[in-house]
Amino acid sequence: MNNQKGQILLVVFMLLAFVGIIMGGTAFLWQSGINTVALEKDSLRAFYLAQAGIERGRAEIAFHTANDDYNATLTNQIFGGGSYDLVITDHFGGNADTKEMVSTGRFGNSTREIRMIVGRATVGLPPYGNAWGWHTRNDDAWEEQ
Repeated sequence: MNNQKGQILLVVFMLLAFVGIIMGGTAFLWQSGINTVALEKDSLRAFYLAQAGIERGRAEIAFHTANDDYNATLTNQIFGGGSYDLVITDHFGGNADTKEMVSTGRFGNSTREIRMIVGRATVGLPPYGNAWGWHTRNDDAWEEQ
């Protein structure tokens, strides 16, 4: 009888150990999934901040349309709980008709970067005839890195 009680006790301890291992593994995977979702959320917010920087760049370029030599570096622009940097430069070795914008968004530990090239085009604006305006090349194309 004592031998059977010892065997039952051993089986109970083995079952408890097995359940503990399964619960520990499940808790680890659950925590890992939560961390992954949080990183993806921060990464998406960083991407949106980089897009905000691109929109700011479009506004800056449109405002300085008459200044062909306009280049800018805006750093640590606080927005939406994160920040972005924006660099506007002449594209293709100093061609004033084409600008390159590089916007880097940061949120939490995530960083995302977008590059966009815009060029100047002639736009008909009645009654003034033709005027210079900026448009995004390649149908609003941008490149994320």
